Amino acid sequence: LETAQIGLRGSLPKLLQTFLSNRTITVRIQDQLSPHHTVHNGFLQGEVWSVPHFLLAINDITKCVPFPLTQRLFADDFSISLQFSNPRRTTRLLQLTLDKISSWSSDRGFRFSSGKTGLVIFHKHRRRLPHPPPLLL
Repeated sequence: LETAQIGLRGSLPKLLQTFLSNRTITVRIQDQLSPHHTVHNGFLQGEVWSVPHFLLAINDITKCVPFPLTQRLFADDFSISLQFSNPRRTTRLLQLTLDKISSWSSDRGFRFSSGKTGLVIFHKHRRRLPHPPPLLL
């Protein structure tokens, strides 16, 4: 995350960089300590900077969604949608967008839960629509 891109100037970016450098964690279970493990990226849950950093880091996921798709981001809930009458074109546009999101997440170390990911189709026809091809994330 480029701090200058989000308007952070002065000593705060240096403070954040220092905070994120050379960090290790140890786990304690009763009186036993694990060996030290280096933290390579990100914030640990519960750290004071974890929530603001996460929100800043995920905010640009919205740039992966081109028109005519729409997107909504609220904290860690992200949705994309498309209103279209051609199912094949809709599937292609959605898959291209999911490919961009997948690449974005790989570049930044984010992972999406397949168990929390779903596809919902709304249509106005009374007849049953054929099953769309699977979309992959």
